[in-house]
Amino acid sequence: MGVIRQTSSEAWKEISKSPNELMKAIALPSLLVILLELIPEQFMWSVVGQIATTLVYAVLAIKIHRYVLLSDSERGAETRASDLLHYIGWSTAILVLIGIAMVATAWTGAFVLLVGFLPAFYITSRMSLILPNRALGRRDSVAYLWKLSGNNGWKLTCVLLVPPMVIATLISLATISFNEKLRALVFVTSAVPIIVFSITLLSVAYRNLVEHAERSSHS
Repeated sequence: MGVIRQTSSEAWKEISKSPNELMKAIALPSLLVILLELIPEQFMWSVVGQIATTLVYAVLAIKIHRYVLLSDSERGAETRASDLLHYIGWSTAILVLIGIAMVATAWTGAFVLLVGFLPAFYITSRMSLILPNRALGRRDSVAYLWKLSGNNGWKLTCVLLVPPMVIATLISLATISFNEKLRALVFVTSAVPIIVFSITLLSVAYRNLVEHAERSSHS
C-alpha cells in the first residue's frame, strides 16, 4: 500500500502544482470527452464514433503525459502526427489484450478472473510504460520499457488499477440514492478527473522507474 499511496500523492502534486496550465492544455480534449459521453451509443459504436473516440482520448493522454514529464519550455512543442499514431497503435494493442481477458472471463466464469484477467492486467500494466514514452516522441525499445518495471510489475499493476477503482467505487456508492439522470450526470462529469488522475499516475510511475534505472546504471 505504501507505493500506491506515494505514487498517488505524487500524481496529485503534479496535477495541483499548476492547475491553470494543465486546464489550458487539456480544456478542448476534456470537453470533447464529455461530449462523447453524452452522444448516443449507436454513434459511439460506429466506425466514425470509434475513430473520434480514439483520437480524442489519445490527444488528451498525450497532453497529460507531456505536462507531467516535460519542462515548461519543452511543453510548447507541437505533437507530431507520427507520435500520435504510435500512441494510438500501442494503446489500441493494450486495450485489445484487456478486451480478450474480459471476454474470456465472461465466457468461462470467475476462475479466469484469477488465472487470466489479473495476469492480463499485469502484462498490460507493464506494457503501458510504452505510452508515456511514445507521448514524449521517444522510441525506446519495447524490451527496455518492459525491463523498467523489472521486479515491480505487480506494484505497477496495483498503482495503475487500485486508485482509479477506489475513486470510481466511492462515486458509485455516493450517488446510489440519486435518480438515474442525476447519477448519469455525475458519472459523465467525473470521467475527465478520473482519466486525468489515471494518466498522471502512469506518468509518475514511468518517471520514477526511468530515474531508478538510471541510478542503477550509474551505481
